[in-house]
Amino acid sequence: MRALKVRHNNVLGYFIEVTAQHGEKLTVAPLNATFIHRQTLAGQVRFTTTELAALETRIANAPTARSAWSWKSSRKLATSV
Repeated sequence: MRALKVRHNNVLGYFIEVTAQHGEKLTVAPLNATFIHRQTLAGQVRFTTTELAALETRIANAPTARSAWSWKSSRKLATSV
């Protein structure tokens, strides 16, 4: 598959997008056990996998650099007083 893309939007989250031609191949056994159909558009089909969903959860729960910095700063201020 030359046109496999991993994308993100606020509705579906992360998903794998392929052309409609390739999407048909992913909806039959044995690939349909791995690729979970999410949405069909005019020229593309969108899928997810359990691994991609787990990665999305890890990304969503990861601390940001800003929150890590503010935690260290507040801790440093509290110990210096």
